[in-house]
Amino acid sequence: MSENEDECSTSSAFTLNETHDEINESGHTISAFETQDTNAKEQKLGNELFVFTASKAGMGDVNAEHLRKTVYEMSKDSDFFKNSLKNNDKVDHRIKQMQEQVAKLTHTKMRFLEARIDEIVALQLEPRRDLTRIKVVIDMDMFYAAVEMRDNPKLRHVPLAVGSIGMISTTNYEARKFGVRSAMPGFIGKKLCPDLVFTPVRMEKYSVIAQEIRQIFAVYDPNFTAFSLDEAALDLTDYIRKHWKRYVSQFSAKDWDPDSWILDSDSIDEGSNKIPEPLTMKIASAIVSEIRQRIYDETQLTASAGIAVNTMLAKICSNINKPNGQSALEGTKQAVLKFIRELPVRKVGGIGKVMEKILAALNMTTMQEVFDRRAILFHVFKERTAIWLLSTSLGIQEHQGESERKSYSRETTFRAVSDFDKLKQICATICEHLAQDLAEDKMAARNITLKLKCADFSVRTRSVTLITSIQSCKRLLQVALDLLKREMPISLRLLGVRAASLIPADQQEETNQMQKRQLTIQDCKGTIERDLDPIKEFDAEREVSAISNDTKESLYNEAYAPCPICTQIIKTSNLIAVNRHIDECIEKQSSRQPKKRTRITDYME
Repeated sequence: MSENEDECSTSSAFTLNETHDEINESGHTISAFETQDTNAKEQKLGNELFVFTASKAGMGDVNAEHLRKTVYEMSKDSDFFKNSLKNNDKVDHRIKQMQEQVAKLTHTKMRFLEARIDEIVALQLEPRRDLTRIKVVIDMDMFYAAVEMRDNPKLRHVPLAVGSIGMISTTNYEARKFGVRSAMPGFIGKKLCPDLVFTPVRMEKYSVIAQEIRQIFAVYDPNFTAFSLDEAALDLTDYIRKHWKRYVSQFSAKDWDPDSWILDSDSIDEGSNKIPEPLTMKIASAIVSEIRQRIYDETQLTASAGIAVNTMLAKICSNINKPNGQSALEGTKQAVLKFIRELPVRKVGGIGKVMEKILAALNMTTMQEVFDRRAILFHVFKERTAIWLLSTSLGIQEHQGESERKSYSRETTFRAVSDFDKLKQICATICEHLAQDLAEDKMAARNITLKLKCADFSVRTRSVTLITSIQSCKRLLQVALDLLKREMPISLRLLGVRAASLIPADQQEETNQMQKRQLTIQDCKGTIERDLDPIKEFDAEREVSAISNDTKESLYNEAYAPCPICTQIIKTSNLIAVNRHIDECIEKQSSRQPKKRTRITDYME
């Protein structure tokens, strides 16, 4: 902010409040300027610390000041708030470091970075721009709440929250008018809306309905990607090429020119005519309307959708006309650039409250500003993060197709639990669902991460990379429990398991055998990650570990790894003990009947 802007802001604030001094509990007079300054700080903290103060579909008319103040007052003495303040301080410290880096950026270095970025754009990013595909993201409207309202007419016209007084999973639009939304503690929701009605989460029922919806998706794209029970991405390109003539009759003659239909066997199935370019998005929109209608006819639930040339853009579009609507983005480079550059950074998937705050501190609040200040990105961020942000500002999705999904994860929240047997049951349920997800997509994983949120809201992650890949619930649970045992005693309110380093299941056996043949003692030197810094960065799909950890306190490694034979996680700092353990496992394996020697692969199913 310039000095003039600073003076204007101060003058304006003082003028508006100069006659409204207050007296605090100690009898001291607090000037109106100090009061407003305190309020501004509280508002800033509320926006930075609480994801559930961010706007969501249906919250357009919410009194943001009342929402912020209520959340702040009810949270300021909680463990969650205290932990959030600690994390926020770390973010502020990192921002200060970044700003100091920017201040030292010379003109020469700026020119060098810009030349290098131009090369990255020309040689790496623009070749990835694909304007030939038609992607759609379909998002069920307030899915859990909509199911409950459908099944219980008494809930249809009341503010409804699915969840508990501890945590809300989702709310209906009536509740959102009061600022009550998902990820908000239920007691805060009740304060905002005294008439709020709670209903428990019924995951089994939602899963059955989600499966019905997915059967509809499969008609249009057998290889659709399910992001969650209530959201999926489809590639309609092949379906449009095969069936577009069925939808032409819906359009008037002015929408298309029959003389433009030409045979193009390279891009269209044999015997089909090339789709007139202006008609492609209209056909896609008609198909998406049909999908949404079929969903409603089958389930009496509504869905919103976005249509664009890649999933990232389609996801953004899916939020434009919620609820029960759809939006399509024209598939030209010019239209894509205009659309993406006008967006606030928070509208982009993967940019959360932390990254939003960091970018704002670097004077980047829109994607246009991100692009304009791209040299700053490459100066202060890791290159992977800088490239992701640059790619996004160009409307280019860094990864397309099957490579989009890099991991699978499941997690659940609950009241604080410290009993290991209860935590084991929770972990078993999570691993069962995770194994189903992997099996459904025919994938296996080598990296398993355990996410733990403690009773004081601090978060830990423990990760291990296995020598061979796994898929079954039994093996996932074994690894997760091995990691969990090392943290006991502990009181948790959230537990999650993530599977990454994915390979197709049909390649699993071959890959595992190759890994075992190449095994040496050094291969056993895996690591288990300790607590990660709260600041998060991203890859093209999800937020991943972000801004470099500058202190050993935030991240350190212990020498642990799974035994390549029995898969038990062992300490590897003592190589003599490692050798002894592996020798014993090999001896046990050798003593088995030949038919049973393949049982080692059970762990890698």
